[in-house]
Amino acid sequence: MMPKNGSYARAEQLATIEEFIHNLKTDKRIPNWIESVHSYKKLSKIQMANLHEISKIYRNASKVPKKLSIELAKTTALAQDTWAHARDKIKPEDLIPSLKKIIHLKRSEADCLRETNQDRYEALLQKFEPYQSNSNLKSVLKSLREPLKELREKILSKKDSTKEIKGRFNRNAQIKISKEIARDLCFNFDSGRLDESLHPFSSGHRTDARITTRVDQSNPLSCISSVMHEVGHALYEQGIPENLYGQPVGTWCSMGFHESQSRLIETQIGRSHAFCEYLFPIMKRYFPNLDLKNSEELYRAANNVCPNYIRVDSDEVNYNLHILIRYELEEELISEKLEVEQLEEEWNLRFYKDFDLKIKKS
Repeated sequence: MMPKNGSYARAEQLATIEEFIHNLKTDKRIPNWIESVHSYKKLSKIQMANLHEISKIYRNASKVPKKLSIELAKTTALAQDTWAHARDKIKPEDLIPSLKKIIHLKRSEADCLRETNQDRYEALLQKFEPYQSNSNLKSVLKSLREPLKELREKILSKKDSTKEIKGRFNRNAQIKISKEIARDLCFNFDSGRLDESLHPFSSGHRTDARITTRVDQSNPLSCISSVMHEVGHALYEQGIPENLYGQPVGTWCSMGFHESQSRLIETQIGRSHAFCEYLFPIMKRYFPNLDLKNSEELYRAANNVCPNYIRVDSDEVNYNLHILIRYELEEELISEKLEVEQLEEEWNLRFYKDFDLKIKKS
């Protein structure tokens, strides 16, 4: 873990690495190398796919000035530390200068990347969802809003009372449970590790997959579901075939695929009856005073539908409404329909509209 005062030096290091990577990606000899390779008569499907990916990487990297790539790497690294301090002090306004700079840089990057008649957001989207159009994405996501809200109201009007998990649950015990679950899900700790952080995330690659979780001592299911989610990401990375690792095709094909694996583990598996039957004795072993009688009560607690301020703690019905709000605000920021200074107020208005919850002022 990085020490408290290491953020600036780390940002400088990442900027230097980005400069080196940008130079490699934009080497003027790459098009000639690709053309010469195509002169060979027999190329496998993997080789052809690698050439396609190399060509795309070269083309996109060449559109973005090196100075802009370096500035993005440095600014986003520094903003991470600024966000952590703003979160700790509950002063979101402290993040505004950094966020404004990032949005400005991302707009500039989009202007470099976009094709004729392509909007900025779609240009940036290609990094994460290749060949996905923004218009199609918008249509799909917006079609979910009203059905999800109607489903939530239907569930809330009919559901039985769910026994809440109450008490204080030791931080170290939660981490031990998380590691036990990760191991049982076939996460390879010889090629990865699990730590605690302010926000759960997954990073790394096949032989060095790093995941983190956040611990809420009043709600152990928050930590467990976060670990399930991040293990899903890590299993994708650890599952990349050894013979492809290190090649352009030996990486994730889209963030949609990546997220499908994390949500599969977290939700389809993690909220199932079978998983709760597995989890219940583990929780009772670490927390003998857990006020749940059996796995059925745990299952109901894990599947409780209730609007929540926090995305990572949300149930299946409300989770995608969080995603939808974030997508719409992000798109409007990139397209200059919305400015960073307006973001908090706009978030509060839209959140209340979708969740019927008002944001509490600290």
